[in-house]
Amino acid sequence: MIKLVQVSKSLFKLSKLLFLFFIIFFIADFFYEGPDCPPIPPFYCDRPENIYDHLYDYSYGILNLLPSLIIIVAVFLFIVSLFKYVMFFTSSKELDLQKQSEIKKSIFYAVMAGCLTFSSWYVFQLASEFFHPVYLAKPVIYLYPQQEQDIKVQLNYQGKIIADYPEYDQKLKGWEVTAYPDGKIINHADHQEYSYLFWEGKPNQPINWDLSQGFVVKGEDTREFLQNTLSQMGLTPQEYNEFIVYWYPLMKNNPYNIIHFAGEQYTDIAPLTITPQPDSVLRVFMVFKPSDKKVEIKPQIFPQFERKGFTVVEWGGTEVK
Repeated sequence: MIKLVQVSKSLFKLSKLLFLFFIIFFIADFFYEGPDCPPIPPFYCDRPENIYDHLYDYSYGILNLLPSLIIIVAVFLFIVSLFKYVMFFTSSKELDLQKQSEIKKSIFYAVMAGCLTFSSWYVFQLASEFFHPVYLAKPVIYLYPQQEQDIKVQLNYQGKIIADYPEYDQKLKGWEVTAYPDGKIINHADHQEYSYLFWEGKPNQPINWDLSQGFVVKGEDTREFLQNTLSQMGLTPQEYNEFIVYWYPLMKNNPYNIIHFAGEQYTDIAPLTITPQPDSVLRVFMVFKPSDKKVEIKPQIFPQFERKGFTVVEWGGTEVK
């Protein structure tokens, strides 16, 4: 029968190997850019390009899943070992020194395996966040009611709001405003006038943006591309000009930009609830990744957007590093 102390010791050795794996991956990740979409479990990206992308995806998946398994087993071994230790002392049987030593070692190895694994995983997460930060940058919300109207805009963002204007009300999870047909907004909290509601956020979890569809555009052609595409999607000149003024400087010097306009991937992590309910809503969220070379991807097709009645328009974006 396999002894408990042998299992705990083996788990501790595995945790040390995992620690070494974390270090190797961290060094490799510093020099390797990774595939076009950041990987999350279950282990793979939708569109790996070569063997290195496959290795990157599987390694990232292992480093997210294996620590959880080791910690669960370590906690189980600790509880079992501690229970045995207590049972021996509360029973009438005498605990010989060898068994006492084995149980203590089992407890020690289980604790060390859990602590080493958790600390390695935590440092890895902090390092990944530092080198590969993901932000949802400058989503702005325009409100166009048919007449002057009090409106409640609630944003249940799955992450942390890191910038806002006007101030995002944490209790309300949004803003209460009076909006006008020309887009003017009066915020109830400070009674100031605004052109739109601005927010910027950092998601709780990495997002595996689907870049399998979209457009590959030369950096120098990005301005004209955005003018044409955003207009086709339904933005007005004022709206797409404000979009371009913000994003074009970040894209123009790249050899190429892989551009995708996210749908449910974005709206699922940033659901909007607007009261009264608007008649038409357009949410444009651009995901782009700089590229040194031109790649072939399937072009996106957009449904026709019609502005009718009370209309809400939002645009924003993020860069995949």
